[in-house]
This record gives sequence, structure tokens and C-alpha cells, in this order.
Amino acid sequence: MTAILKALISAHGFPIEVEDPKRLTFSQAMSILFEYADEWLVRDFILRCVRRGSREPNLTHLIAANLACCGVFNPIITTNFDDLALAAFWQLPVDKAYQEPYVIYDPKTVRLSRVELGEDVPVIIKAHGHHTQYGLGVLDQQLAQFAPGVKRVMRWLKPPQIGYIVVGSSGSFADGVMAALKDRTLTHGKPVYWFFREGLPPELPVPLAELTKVSDVRFVRCDDSDELFLRLWWALDGMVEWLLDSSDLFTPATLSEQMEGAAGGVDEIEWGFNPSPSPGHTREEQRAALRIDALTQSVLPLVHAIDKWDDELLFYDCLPDKQKYLAKHEAAVELNGREPAETEALKKAITWLLPWTRRNRVLLRLALDESTDPLLSQDLLTTIDQIRGARGLGRGKTQRTAEHQ
Repeated sequence: MTAILKALISAHGFPIEVEDPKRLTFSQAMSILFEYADEWLVRDFILRCVRRGSREPNLTHLIAANLACCGVFNPIITTNFDDLALAAFWQLPVDKAYQEPYVIYDPKTVRLSRVELGEDVPVIIKAHGHHTQYGLGVLDQQLAQFAPGVKRVMRWLKPPQIGYIVVGSSGSFADGVMAALKDRTLTHGKPVYWFFREGLPPELPVPLAELTKVSDVRFVRCDDSDELFLRLWWALDGMVEWLLDSSDLFTPATLSEQMEGAAGGVDEIEWGFNPSPSPGHTREEQRAALRIDALTQSVLPLVHAIDKWDDELLFYDCLPDKQKYLAKHEAAVELNGREPAETEALKKAITWLLPWTRRNRVLLRLALDESTDPLLSQDLLTTIDQIRGARGLGRGKTQRTAEHQ
């Protein structure tokens, strides 16, 4: 969103009064937009990004929803304006653990005395508000108005047994999340696991620095939230009932896509996954047995090309109409088609029976990643192989894990 904001600010000629315009933050960009633009332009920007960005829940959303139903996470507090956290619940299989979540869209006005939740119902708190309301938590003064409500709702809920995890936050906003985590009467001194990307800055943002002074904050390096949650899901196997099956992680094909796959001669595809019956003992031997290197060379370039195209398309879709036909954007996106040539090549290289959505590409990329547990890679690749052959899928993950322990 920050890159789109920069393009919008540049198109309107709004002045960027910061030391380094190239390092313009989301908060600074929104402040510029609020300062110089009409309110309708700000709201239109948010709605356009929410509408175009809400294509499907990502892997993080899906696993978090599953863990909430299993009692591992509750509540889920999101600072996003969209409904992807909620939509992830609707993509879960309806089993004994499934619960429809209760969503608190506006922590400022909710009457908790009138809310009577069923047993073990997950709760989603929109800490910055929802895109359907005015006065979203974008600027500092707006976030300050939401903060007491977020604390009130969190105090109303049961505290977690182990602690809190924070993913995807810069720690730059003095919002309700920070206010709640700083309140030791609310957190009962439980640790806060703060996941950060790349490296911590020499000086922490002020809200985060203040949090470290009063709470047990434990910093953990994690450059990708999807990878983090996939590892968490894998580690909890055998410890938590009703976890997602491997096949549930993938976006399923529609009936029309299944028919297209059947017409495409799925059984004739040879994509290189033919694991050795002797997996070996070391990580290198196990990856060699899975033929990971061969798959990486043939498949990953296609996945990266589709990812780049998808990012360009998302950027393009979020632009105002007046900017969409600028040469630099028109050249980057095929206006007459919504699939790059690499998608067709990926279908032919692996399978037509999986729609190569962003989530499915993430799972394939993580299966081939050098840092991924080879047993997890085998689980994901075996699932794809089963889908390719349209064979029945069972809950084989726990069994396969136990066989290699």
C-alpha cells in the first residue's frame, strides 16, 4: 500500500516533507494524503485497496483461523481494514472443531454486556476499525481513540495460556494493541513474542521501545509470516486435535478447473517428483531423495515470474483510473488477459488440478525452500502429487511424521 500511496502522492504533486522521500513510511504517506487531499480521496484509496487486495486469505490467515478454532489462538487482533481474517474461517473444513468467529468491528462502541458468546467461540478484534466506517485508525489521533476500546475488549476475554505473538507489525503505532500489551494487569506478565523481518533498527520505534521497558518482549527473526505459520502448523502436529490436513492448505480447484484439468491430460505430466524409497539421514540426503534441486531449477523460475506479474497487477488494480493508463503501468500489465504465460507453463509442468493462486504458489515455493524441513517438503509435494492423480486424500501427515521419528 505504501508504494501505491507514493504513486498517488506523486501524481497529485503533493509535497513530501520528510528527510528521505525514498524511505517514506505508510503512516507518513497517509498523513500527507490527509493534509492535502479531500476526504473522499483518502476513503476511495482505502476502499480500492481493500477491494483489490481481498482476493483470497493467505496461508497465515488460514492457519491462524484453524488454530483459533482449536483453542490455540484467541483472540485474533488485526490492524487491517479488510475481512481476510474472517474469510479464512469460511475456507476451513467444517469438522467438530469449526467455530464461526465473533467479529468486533468497532472496539470503541461495542456493548460487551450485550454480547453472550458460545463456548470456545473465536474472537476477531478490528483494532483499527473496518473499511465500512468513517474515522478509521490511520492517523495517530484516530488510533488513540481506538486504544481504550481494544484494551477493554481484551480485558473482557480470557488471557492466553502461554503468551502473545505479534506478526507483521512495525511497532510504530501507539495503538490499542500496544496499549493492551503494556498493561501488565491485562497480560499478567506473559511474554510477547515479537516477530520481525530482516534486522531490528538501531533505534526501535518509540511505541515498541516503550513496550520493551514494561513487558517481557522476546524478539524473533522471521522474514515471512506464511513460512512462520506453516512451521507452527507442522510443529503442532500430534499436539493439537483437528489441525488442517495438508490438502486443506491448498486452494481447491473449482469444477470448471477440474474439467479443464481432465481435458489437459493430467496423467501424462511428468513433473519430477519421484522420491527415493531410501530418504537418507542428513538434510542434504533427504532433499536429494526428494529431487528438490531438479524441481527447483524447473519450477521456481515460473513461480517467481508469476509472483512478479501478480504484484504488478495488484499495484495496477489499486491505482485510480486516471493513473492506470500511464505507460509504465500499462507496459507492466497485460490489459487484455489476467494470466501470464508462465501460469500455463506451470500447469503443464505440475498439474492442472490446482489453481495456481498466490497461496498455492507460496506452498510450492516453501516446499522447495532450502530451510524447510525435508519431511514437511515431502508432505506438501506428496499432496500435490496426489492431487495431480486425483486420488483420495487422507490424513497422512501424522503417520508420515511418526514413521521418520
